[in-house]
Amino acid sequence: ALQKMIENNTPFAFVKRGDAEDLCIAGRTGETFDGQRYTTPLGIAMKNAFEFLRKHGAYIVSFADYPLPFTMLLHQVGNDMQAAKSFFGAVRNSSHKKVYVGPERLSPLAQVLKAEYITVPLIQAFDRYDEIFGELRSKIVDGGIYMFSAGMPAKVLIADALKFNPNITILDLGSSFDSLCYGSTRWNTATESSQLSQEEMKALYADFK
Repeated sequence: ALQKMIENNTPFAFVKRGDAEDLCIAGRTGETFDGQRYTTPLGIAMKNAFEFLRKHGAYIVSFADYPLPFTMLLHQVGNDMQAAKSFFGAVRNSSHKKVYVGPERLSPLAQVLKAEYITVPLIQAFDRYDEIFGELRSKIVDGGIYMFSAGMPAKVLIADALKFNPNITILDLGSSFDSLCYGSTRWNTATESSQLSQEEMKALYADFK
């Protein structure tokens, strides 16, 4: 169904919500394993973002209960990876504008998906929010596909992008392509599922050149 929405250019928004987002919104102190600090301004901004996204009708999916077909988008072992490849192939082949927002170590993904690229700091991206959103806003057009691997600040960017233009598709990719781009073998304890290895991901996407 999601692939058909891409092929038919039917806008939708897929947004992830995990423990880090909940802890930050609740005002807890600390940081994620990636070094993203929980701050009060970010927590407030995310709370407002999720409230907007619910009203917008976004698919907000938590780590605790990822349903199909969203689990395949994370390239977790045990899912139909050919379905994932087919979905991202539809994204790659879309004639509509595509933009990927992520850290430098994931920049190769923009080329894989034939997207324009906006770089964000690996940590504390929220400190440069106005600058990042300004660049993103300049690239938002009707029918565009906007993809994010920007941690907690991505939720705020996504909400503001949809406020600016609701006629776009949003994909909150997070760490979905980490192993392809830099060899991560991240273990997701919430779902007790590991991501495909770099070798498996390279084999899966070998013809995406």
